[in-house]
Amino acid sequence: MAAVAQLKSLVENFSSVPLGAQHVWLDDRHGLVVGDYPTPQMRFDFASEALVSVAPAPPTEKRVISFLAQARRVGQKYELETEEAIYKFGSATQLLIEGLNIIEENFPGTLEKFSMRKGRSKRAVARTRAEICDYPHPDSHSAELKSGYFAATNNKDPEARGFLREAAEIAGLKWGKNFIVRRG
Repeated sequence: MAAVAQLKSLVENFSSVPLGAQHVWLDDRHGLVVGDYPTPQMRFDFASEALVSVAPAPPTEKRVISFLAQARRVGQKYELETEEAIYKFGSATQLLIEGLNIIEENFPGTLEKFSMRKGRSKRAVARTRAEICDYPHPDSHSAELKSGYFAATNNKDPEARGFLREAAEIAGLKWGKNFIVRRG
């Protein structure tokens, strides 16, 4: 079956080829291509009448941001990977606190929604320290977040990760897809 394109479209696309691409030829694998023979850089897509890259885009490296130096003590290490960066933490508590800060920074209003949820005896996030638990508790069992909310910090690892997962889901993030937590 023949592929047809407007001559005007071909001329426009091939005249805007980046410098360095000196040749145009019919390649067995890619069709009509432009590049430095025999290495094609772009191919002409007849369906969209546009040039598209032949080579896959180079992988972009994510920034690595370490919070290990700020940890009170380093126990089990964790990594939190988002679309923008990979964060390193020294404990589940630090993962929870900084993870909630990251979520709220990127998805404002998440902590407000999360503070309305309550488990059997405590909230993961509250507007004040007193709202976290049904009973009085020491200040050391909670930490103030950048947004002014407070997070419960007297949690076991699975509970802390569970709270972070809930917050991620409230923000519309996909746990394990675009919001990944790993032990590291």
